Formats: sequence, C-alpha cells, structure tokens
Amino acid sequence: MEPFGDGLVRGEQIEHAGMFVRGLLSDLEHKNAESIAYRFGQERMPLQWFIGVSPWDDASLRDELVRQVGEQLGESDGVIVFDPSGFPKKGKASVGVARQWLGRLGKVDNGQVAVYMSYTSRGEHALVNERLFLPREWTRDKARCRKCGVPSDIRFQTRHELALEMLAEQGEYLPHTWITGDVEMGRSTAFRRGLRAREEQYL
Repeated sequence: MEPFGDGLVRGEQIEHAGMFVRGLLSDLEHKNAESIAYRFGQERMPLQWFIGVSPWDDASLRDELVRQVGEQLGESDGVIVFDPSGFPKKGKASVGVARQWLGRLGKVDNGQVAVYMSYTSRGEHALVNERLFLPREWTRDKARCRKCGVPSDIRFQTRHELALEMLAEQGEYLPHTWITGDVEMGRSTAFRRGLRAREEQYL
C-alpha cells in the first residue's frame, strides 16, 4: 500500500484506503463501503465519505497502478484492451444513468456504462483504468450534474474518445504491440483513425 498512500495527505485517508483494500481482498459477500466498515468494527459514514465525497487525487493512484503493471507484467508484444460494459441501474440521481445500450443485457435499458482499460501479456492480465460514460442528456443538464457532484468541466465524450484519452494518458507505460476491444470499439472508423494517428495497431 505504501506507494499508493504517497498520494494521500491525511492519516485518516491512508487508514481508510488500507481498510477498503483489505475489505476488497476479504471473503465478504458484498464488498461495498458499508459492509467493509462493519467488518472492521467501524462506522460506515467515514469510509463512505472517503470513497465517494472526500477530495483526494485518484489519478495519482491509477498512475502508480499502471506503472506497477507495466513493470511487472509488461512484455513488448502485450495488448491493451478496451471494453465498454453496462450495468442495469434505475433512478435520476445516479450519475450517468440513462436508457442506453447495455451489452451485458443485449438490449437498450436504464443503466450506467463505463469504458474499461486493461492490459494483458503472455503470463497475466490486469485492469488498469476506467471512465464512466456520461450520455449527452447528462452533460447538457448542468443543474443535474452539479446536484450529483459531476465536475463542472466535464464535457460529452463518446466511448471511443474516452478510450483514446486513457490511451494517451497511460499507454506509454504499458509495453504493447496491439490495441483491441469488442465489436463496438472496432466498428468505429474514427476510433481506428485515432489509433493510426498514434501509430497504434488495432486487432
């Protein structure tokens, strides 16, 4: 945990981060902040605040993760994989919920979609980054975004643009020859053109 804790400022943040990771690695059936806090005899609110509201730089933790994955799993012919994945979800207050294509269900329904970036080499694979997809109806509704805590500088980006953004930020730390994804990713000529502009090969 030490390299990840370097990005956290206060002692309670480091404590909460350690508790959360221990909970994720435990045998808990439901690995949410509430269950994890109770597992360690703590109140749920401080841990929920740390995970969902407290201002700390999660980008530095992701950068450290990518650095470690690149060092420990990296091979010159590695593959970076992008995969949008949707989850059924109801309500107007959950960020990004809208009627949209949910591949896991094979249909359009209410839910959230995130684009995941993972790395795979001959011996192992690891999830290294993700971006929540915000449909246009969200990015156009500034009041709704403000109410739900969406940063004011967030603008609409397609799922493919989110993938290219993650690649630009972290691709150089992951030795690779190929970029790949599911049918939805490969169908976009703009995405493939963006990869060619970066001298990347899409498989």
